[in-house]
Amino acid sequence: MKKALKTELQATRIGHMPALRLAGLMRRYPATADAMKKLGAQWQEFAGGAGRRLLAQGPVTYGVHIGLFGDSGEDQYFSGVEIGAQDAVPAGLTEFRLPPLTCAIIDHDGAVSEISQTTSKFLRDGSHPLARSRPFDLVERYGKNFDPASARGDIQLVIPVED
Repeated sequence: MKKALKTELQATRIGHMPALRLAGLMRRYPATADAMKKLGAQWQEFAGGAGRRLLAQGPVTYGVHIGLFGDSGEDQYFSGVEIGAQDAVPAGLTEFRLPPLTCAIIDHDGAVSEISQTTSKFLRDGSHPLARSRPFDLVERYGKNFDPASARGDIQLVIPVED
């Protein structure tokens, strides 16, 4: 028997996301469900290559979607970790800076594969309109208690909204 997916949207709070400087991999995908399945492979490439040393230094990782909520039909996805202001970006990785923003923050209790359902519910709810000008559409923040084997636990979704 299939497990029923959660239908209620977790409590959403509005907060201020600080500026972040990240190092990782950036790839472009069609904004389709099939293409989104490839994001796991991007994380594996990051963890098995130039990102291995960075992952060992800190427990928090970030997945950043750009263009996901737009009309282009494309999504740029960045997988990486935060680095310090003076840290060098390791060879083979890209630097990505996120400015400070007012954002909706959702604690996602489901699996990684259910993130799109949570974001769709948030967008349909409409109580917090998306920021008109935004450098990204969605940040997935994977905390120290995230379990990559089960793809669950300690996931926050961060979406830029109007002040």
